[in-house]
Amino acid sequence: MRKHILPLALACLMLAGCADKAPVSVDLAALSQEILDSGAFDETLYQVDEDAAALLLDMDLSACEESYVYVGTGATAEELVLLQAADEAGADALLEGLSTHLADRTAQYSAYLPEEAFKLESAAPEQYGAYVVLCISADSDKVEEILGSYLS
Repeated sequence: MRKHILPLALACLMLAGCADKAPVSVDLAALSQEILDSGAFDETLYQVDEDAAALLLDMDLSACEESYVYVGTGATAEELVLLQAADEAGADALLEGLSTHLADRTAQYSAYLPEEAFKLESAAPEQYGAYVVLCISADSDKVEEILGSYLS
């Protein structure tokens, strides 16, 4: 009997190690506020409602369970987009839309305000499970640090 307990215990430990992690739950309001307060932006960003955000991003945001979109005056390329989909498949579609948005913004600012293009070139939309983030800022390292503390 004792011979069977050790292999059984090891099997249980291995299965527990392979189990999926529980989905991360993030307070997007707190995350967005911490990013906005971090000093990562050259100008003050203002939150826009979902309809304005959908127009700005040229995306359908109806699949979002939550969305926080902040933009500046246009004098800089800076913006912050935090989206939560119902699941990872929904987040995949949001990620694709934000990638297209970033490419469009990069083309616009490269011609309009080339001195802002570096912010766009260092930005990339990122997916963390059901969450999708795009942050265009002067200090992307600071933003990455904050995102890591919430989403890892």
